[in-house]
Amino acid sequence: MSFVIRNIEMNDMPKLLKFICGNISMEGFLKNEAYIHHISGEGITKVVLEEETNQIIAYYTLKSDAVKIIDEEMHLIPRYIPCIEIARIAILSHWQNGSKGIHLGTHLVGQIICFIKDIIAAQVGCRFITIHAIRDKVLWYKKEFAFEELEDGKYGHNEDTTYMCLDLLDESLLNEYAEYKKLTQ
Repeated sequence: MSFVIRNIEMNDMPKLLKFICGNISMEGFLKNEAYIHHISGEGITKVVLEEETNQIIAYYTLKSDAVKIIDEEMHLIPRYIPCIEIARIAILSHWQNGSKGIHLGTHLVGQIICFIKDIIAAQVGCRFITIHAIRDKVLWYKKEFAFEELEDGKYGHNEDTTYMCLDLLDESLLNEYAEYKKLTQ
């Protein structure tokens, strides 16, 4: 089974109309807003196509975000740490829950995390990956990828989603630096 992941294009419009994932908001965004957000730089949308059929089976949108960090011991004023938000991710209905022997959602989120770590964070700096997870996926994001919930009330929670983040900090590098500092003082 082969997949193609690429930027959304104008000629995808007829295919977008056929995309049904079971979430009206996600379907509406893809059909009515994703392309205009993409070309205006508000968020980059990638479509996932099954190579054999050239059918769009998933999509995701990434955009810039920032997490507010308050650490009065280190800084007197709050800091805003750069991150990338997985703003949207949706899988075609019949590809959900392990269709054709592939857990496409798990595979895709893993691939997105690697892309953000290896490409975006390595080139421009990025400490966290954030997502507004729908309630029934919160445990999945925790178990599969070690996302953590951020405090209620601070980050735009609503009854449908939970704001979560994945810290990309490599603790071993931080510990290595701390050891170096001890030895050189």
